[in-house]
Amino acid sequence: MSMISRPMLQSCVRLVQQQYAPILGTQLLVKCFHTTVPRGKKGGGNPYKANIAEDKRVDRWRNRNKLMWEPQADGESPRPAEIYWSRHDIPYSEKKMWYITKFVSAMMVDDAVRQLAMMHNKGAVIVRDILLEAQEEAVKNHNVEFKSNLHIANIRTNRGQAEKLIHYHARGRRFIGQRTYSNVYVLLREGAPSSVDRQDGYDMASDYVACLKEREIRSSLESTYCRSYHDTWDYSDDTYRKKIKFVK
Repeated sequence: MSMISRPMLQSCVRLVQQQYAPILGTQLLVKCFHTTVPRGKKGGGNPYKANIAEDKRVDRWRNRNKLMWEPQADGESPRPAEIYWSRHDIPYSEKKMWYITKFVSAMMVDDAVRQLAMMHNKGAVIVRDILLEAQEEAVKNHNVEFKSNLHIANIRTNRGQAEKLIHYHARGRRFIGQRTYSNVYVLLREGAPSSVDRQDGYDMASDYVACLKEREIRSSLESTYCRSYHDTWDYSDDTYRKKIKFVK
């Protein structure tokens, strides 16, 4: 198929407008012609594929807002409202964002916004905007009466997409580098945070020591599996003595 130049296409559009404009209207005819190609997310590629991939990632977390709970029994405490919010492909490092998410975890939204406003940090500005968006979403679409009565029940970050780029060095040398992005996921819950949600360094250290004490040597006589397995043996049988000698 031969290519049509832009002046030729414009002349064809004028000719069609002069003949059929009184019948169909000028605006309708102009909308029927497309002289440019739609671009994708980063200025190239398939735009429809990029949008579908982005929608899937957003829906995976935000679709939890559509979860329907069963009716509560009489006398049961009302279930607090929960709002899931997220933002993807943030031009900021995941490792730097982790410190900010841990800083505001299990805090009231208003307190977190005030604290982040005093931090001269790019990641703090981003997280502050995400919290304000989630707070507005809670009041607008989730029937939350008081927007200040929300706390951050869960906030986490992970690595997003990565773009390859070229690092130019001396004497014409080039090396391939990466520009990484991060994703932030937020869960707001109505009410004040509980003591379980908010842990200090001593509580985290206690949990870590308890986890170390629960370790055991796998396939040993003192392990949980072997103790339950040895209890089924008949100790009066000679095979038990032979197995014990073999293990020793």
